[in-house]
Amino acid sequence: MEIQPLNIVLHIINIFVTFILLRLILYKPVSKLLHDRSASISKLISDAETEKADAQKLKAEYETHMQQVQQDASSILTQANQKANTDAAGILKNANRQAGEIIEESRKLAESNRLETINGLQQQITDLSVSLASEILKREISETDNQHVIDDFFAQVR
Repeated sequence: MEIQPLNIVLHIINIFVTFILLRLILYKPVSKLLHDRSASISKLISDAETEKADAQKLKAEYETHMQQVQQDASSILTQANQKANTDAAGILKNANRQAGEIIEESRKLAESNRLETINGLQQQITDLSVSLASEILKREISETDNQHVIDDFFAQVR
């Protein structure tokens, strides 16, 4: 095999032409494809970062809102407890007042019943005394008769 300069030059020209044709046919589309792919990936990364930032912002808003809701709930509970305590104090005061009125009314009724009973007993004693005196005055009195009348009187009283 002999090296011929013309073959070498033709091979160099052939390689050069093949290189130019491949560059025109393949390099630009492949380069464009790689560039488009790179741009698509960059856009996806940018979108992901934007969505991540939005998610963090929403999370911060949610946490702030939750804190506000907890504060509101705490405030409502505190107000409800205060109102319940106030209502309980009012109910207790009213119950004590009513109990005092009932006790006072019962005391007055008991006193009235006691006075009626005393008056009734005094009237019975008076009636019995009058009855005893009339029995004694109806007959002539001897000591034995007097004792007998008194014993009968006390037997009737019992």
